[in-house]
Amino acid sequence: IITGDRDGGDTYSYGLMKSTDGGSTFNLTGLSFNVTNYYKGNRVLINPSNTNIIIVATSNGIYRSVDNGVSFVHVYAGINITDIEFHPTNTSIIYAASKGNTSVYKSSDNGMNWSNAGIGLPPMNDVVRACVAVTPDNPQVVYALFGDNNNGFYAVYKSIDEGASWTQQSNSPNLLGWSVNGTDNDGQAWYDLAFAV
Repeated sequence: IITGDRDGGDTYSYGLMKSTDGGSTFNLTGLSFNVTNYYKGNRVLINPSNTNIIIVATSNGIYRSVDNGVSFVHVYAGINITDIEFHPTNTSIIYAASKGNTSVYKSSDNGMNWSNAGIGLPPMNDVVRACVAVTPDNPQVVYALFGDNNNGFYAVYKSIDEGASWTQQSNSPNLLGWSVNGTDNDGQAWYDLAFAV
C-alpha cells in the first residue's frame, strides 16, 4: 500500500508499506519518505511476470524495485505521476499519466527509462490531468483521458500503435462537470479521476 492522499493534498506519504500476512500487519519497505517532503503516493504496480519488480507512481515521479521492495531506484523524477498501467500482454511496456506537467509517458524497458508517449496528444499547458487505460481485448490500443484547465473534460485520445500516435476521440459533452447534461465548463478532473476500458 502506498501512503498519502493522491488528490486531496492534505495527507502526505511516508512511503510504501508491505504485508506478508494477508494484511494483518504492515511493515515499511525500502521506499520511505519524511512527511515534510510533501510527496503523495499515487499508484503501485507489481509486475505479473516477475513479482519482485514493483513500480510506484508518486508526486515525485516513479520509483522501481527489483528485489520485492527491499530497495528502490528513483527512475523518473520531478513529475507528478498519478496513473500507471502495464501493457496487457507485454510487461516491458508501461504507460503513465501525470498531473501538472500533463502528458502521457511510456517505458519500453519495464520502467527503467521513460519518455513522452508519441505524437498527437494535447499541449501540456491546455490540460491539467490525465489518466490512461488499456484493454486485453486489443493490446495495441491505449486510451488517455484529459481534464482541462477548468478541471472539466478536455478530451479522450486513443492510440492503436502502443502510444506512438494518438487521435482525439471525443471532447464533449463535459463528462467531468457538475451539470447533469454536460453543458457547464468546469468540473472535478482534479479529484478521484479514474479511467477504465
